[in-house]
Amino acid sequence: MYNSLYGLEMGKRAMDYFRRSIETAGHNISNANTEGFSRQRVEASTVTPLKFGDGTGTLGQGAQISSIVRIRDAFLDAQYRDQLGSLGTWNAMLDAVNMLEMYVGEPVLKGFQYSMNAYWSNLEELQKYPESMPIREAVVQSAKTMVDYLAQLRGNYDAYRTALNDQIRTQVTTANGLIDEIAELNKEIAMIQAVGDNPNDLLDKRDLLADKLCKLTGATVGSPSIDEADGDFKIYLGGICLVQGPSIAYDPATCGHPRITNTHHLVAVMEPGNSGFFSVQIENNLYNSISDTSVATATIEQGAPAGVHDLFVERLADQLYWTVGGGENRKRDIYSPSQVLGISGTFGLQVGSAGVVRTTNDFSQKSPPGAVVLQPTTPQDLTQYRFRVAAGDFESLISATYSGGVWTIEDNLGNASAMSADGNLTIADIQKFLDDTYGVSGTNQLSTTLSDSGGTFTIKASNTEEMRGHLLSITDIQGDIAGRLGLLNSSPSVEITVTESDSLQTIANKINSAYKSPLVSGDDAAYTTNPPGTAPDSPEEWLHASVEQLPDGSYYLVLTSNVAGEEPRINVLSGDVCGTGAGGSLYVAELLGLTETNVQGGNRTSYIQVNYDNGTYEEDVYVNDAYFILDGKHYLSSSNELSKARQFDPSASVSLADTLAVVSKGIHLQLQGINHYFDAVGNIDPKAQAVTITVRHPVAEGTIAGMLQARDDLILDFTNRLDELVYSLVTETNAVHYAGYGIGDSIDTTGVAFFDPISILAGASKRFSVNSTVANDVTLVAAAGGDGKGYSLGCGDGSNAMRMAQLKQSDVLSGKSMNFNEFYEQFLADLGSAGQRAAAMAENQLQLLEQIDSQRQSVMGVNLDEEMMNIIRFQQSLNAMARYMTAIDDMLDRIINGMGTGGR
Repeated sequence: MYNSLYGLEMGKRAMDYFRRSIETAGHNISNANTEGFSRQRVEASTVTPLKFGDGTGTLGQGAQISSIVRIRDAFLDAQYRDQLGSLGTWNAMLDAVNMLEMYVGEPVLKGFQYSMNAYWSNLEELQKYPESMPIREAVVQSAKTMVDYLAQLRGNYDAYRTALNDQIRTQVTTANGLIDEIAELNKEIAMIQAVGDNPNDLLDKRDLLADKLCKLTGATVGSPSIDEADGDFKIYLGGICLVQGPSIAYDPATCGHPRITNTHHLVAVMEPGNSGFFSVQIENNLYNSISDTSVATATIEQGAPAGVHDLFVERLADQLYWTVGGGENRKRDIYSPSQVLGISGTFGLQVGSAGVVRTTNDFSQKSPPGAVVLQPTTPQDLTQYRFRVAAGDFESLISATYSGGVWTIEDNLGNASAMSADGNLTIADIQKFLDDTYGVSGTNQLSTTLSDSGGTFTIKASNTEEMRGHLLSITDIQGDIAGRLGLLNSSPSVEITVTESDSLQTIANKINSAYKSPLVSGDDAAYTTNPPGTAPDSPEEWLHASVEQLPDGSYYLVLTSNVAGEEPRINVLSGDVCGTGAGGSLYVAELLGLTETNVQGGNRTSYIQVNYDNGTYEEDVYVNDAYFILDGKHYLSSSNELSKARQFDPSASVSLADTLAVVSKGIHLQLQGINHYFDAVGNIDPKAQAVTITVRHPVAEGTIAGMLQARDDLILDFTNRLDELVYSLVTETNAVHYAGYGIGDSIDTTGVAFFDPISILAGASKRFSVNSTVANDVTLVAAAGGDGKGYSLGCGDGSNAMRMAQLKQSDVLSGKSMNFNEFYEQFLADLGSAGQRAAAMAENQLQLLEQIDSQRQSVMGVNLDEEMMNIIRFQQSLNAMARYMTAIDDMLDRIINGMGTGGR
């Protein structure tokens, strides 16, 4: 028998369900426009029915409220969050590209391209009117304007990088705030869930914060079916849990309270190699991108593949220009640049090297086998050959002299070897002398290996600490023995003829005017070159001469390479067709101080480093390239700051090391010190400690990742292009300008730079400036060409201005595939393409998210019509249940008050 009040209890539960449903509908309606709100629903279930004791059945007890639940689709939530990070990335990239395009301003506004075209136009006018002072002023002013526009553009890009860096730090703070808020909500939610309640509004708030964190960092929220099975709510970033917990279960260690939530914050870590800018890492998972910053630092792009790289630095670059000619080496005092010297003769000049490793031509099939020079049989046959081998600070002049039926090979240090009794000079004879004298059994400066056939040998600098990795420079001084061996430097050599009426200035002018000179062939050729008719036509193939003054008032001749680094080594040759003739005299070069005789009587090039601030100089200063090994690959670089270098294989038979290649994608190195890979005698040191370069991207997507990518990939790419453009423009222009003559008092002057020289590619656009000497005296603008005899073709000549203007069409950039205008137009096109791509990707990503969110909102969003229908439905149900309870009440009233009163 069930209780008589059974019906009232059932009605009370039902009315509570209907009332709570109406209230929940009202809650839904009031939050219809609240961001992140999920509509809620009252879940009801039947009460356990009563069983009759007589086994005749059960009686239902109506409905009860099971829970109030949020209506969400976990799958759609996961899909939505997966795409939020990508949207954040592309939005940040789009904002950055828009700023970069605004700074450029072209083609709508006047900018660098406009100023560069004005500069080319003024040079063309100068070619027509070389004596016009206004046009000369216009050339200089247009160059200054070009410099100003470029400086403004580069400055804006650098300033924007700094601004992005500040924004990244701010966004890291914002992300950490979201992490802390989510953690606090986790604790509140866990405590409410622990007593069996559903904190729906707090769950909505947590989900909304999680969405924002995902967009900001590209984080992922753990799967509810897996990660929350233990009661934990988890957010991951790069496999690391940013937020975890707390568990719903009580922890006795915390006196019955849920355990404390575990969090890991983002950390902005200052990177010394990236201008002190921040990388973004994760707390308790911090790492050093460079293990030893005393050896190297690096700027690492977001596009660099993750991994660990091993770096060894054997030698740093000194980033100097080769300089030849010391005042103390002159054979006479000269007190005026125009003083007639009264000397005559020739000497040759050549700029370049033969690579790191070279193998000779094959003489095994010659007759007789191995013979390089046959026994002289006629008076016209040379009986002496001389060639110079240099590497680093090693330099030796080697002679092969025929006398008495044998060839004697000796050097300028007194080493000699008599051999070849049959009268022929063989490749084995030459290799044996080099090996005995400079190999391991000798001074250990060169390494040579004769082939099994005896027809070739390989030569390189030895693997000792002083010599390893240096470029060879091999030149003929008398005869053509190095040429026959196939070991010569590749760039052309030029013979300079000195007459008795020449002065230091006319000799310097002759040297300068040889660059891209049309006077190299024909009956009236002013210059003899080797190969014949080939003039140096790129900056790295030539040098420029100047006349300098010592503190005592005397003058001397100085030769300086046009490009810094070890590769464009200056080689002073004998006369007589640049070492191909019979004479081979270095007499004139020694008189001028370009070579010197050492104590053994041998002759070597007089390398110096001049300190122009106080007029002093240091002799025997040799230029060094950086030599480093990254991931087992060997590289040379003229600069310590690099992303490209010249790779070489020390075990190869030929390795020129003359082609720039990317060292490691997305890594820009700054070499600072040395950690040897080899020991002192050239063996790999098993105790050598590599500097490790660690590439990770903890934040790979999201707004922060987009800002990092804009700062370190996008902007650096475009500033690197500006560096390339400026470096080439300066070196190419100066190389041509050195060759030309001014007007007026400057009519006899050559060798003046138009732009201030720039020695390294990295950061070139920040060092772009017009030479103040030219800016202050426009008569020095070198519009006129030379006659090859040390004099100008006249004030009315504009041939050198024409060569400067022709640089506009010269393909000298991007691997000699683009001219300056094309390169900058490509710069603008790529900037526009980057903007279009970012805009398209951001729009596509937004549309995708809107489609996912539309599906998500169809589940979780509030439908006002539906909620109104729910209110009416539950109101009607409430009314019906009220009628039911009235009926029950009447029944009880009859039972209680009406039964047993009949018959009274």
